[in-house]
Amino acid sequence: MRYIKQLQDQEYLTQEQMNIIINSQKLWLQLAFAIRSLLLTVLRDPERTASAANQLYGVVTGSFYNYLRFFYGPATAQQFSNILSDYITSMWRVFDEIGSGSQDQTADSNTAALYDYADQIAVFLSGLNVYWSEEQWKSFLYQLTQLVIQEALALATKDFDGEYQIFQRIVNLTILMGDYMARGIMASTAVPASPQGA
Repeated sequence: MRYIKQLQDQEYLTQEQMNIIINSQKLWLQLAFAIRSLLLTVLRDPERTASAANQLYGVVTGSFYNYLRFFYGPATAQQFSNILSDYITSMWRVFDEIGSGSQDQTADSNTAALYDYADQIAVFLSGLNVYWSEEQWKSFLYQLTQLVIQEALALATKDFDGEYQIFQRIVNLTILMGDYMARGIMASTAVPASPQGA
């Protein structure tokens, strides 16, 4: 925690620190926009669903993998990519159920699985970095999950203004998630040169 206090007390951030903050925020924003793209195709443009899903999984297996690999190595990056992919797959199932108007036990179990994967992500990330709290990651991921489900329900009921407002909350949340990720990375490393293409 002392390093984080030092970061807060610094008058200026280094270029490397700024790159970490920008790239971390960009990652989570990419995820938010890719999730929204999948949601819109599942509920409004099914012919594009496969393309949107490929883009979303590309963020997970490409962008997130490459970024975490730079700081934590390929094995760790792959483990995270696998868990995040499972989270996205559960989210896709929830979108399908909302689009079909399903209210059965399968819908409940897929929503529960979504939160289970959020728990797994929080546990995994907190185990990687002493500056990342499991409780904080759970809070972030639970909020993200709740907001995405609310966004899907708003879109399914054609509450387009409400859906847009919820998405703006998702954008703000993911910026905070990226900032939190960046601060943990900066606190736990010597802040190496920024990864290329992140």
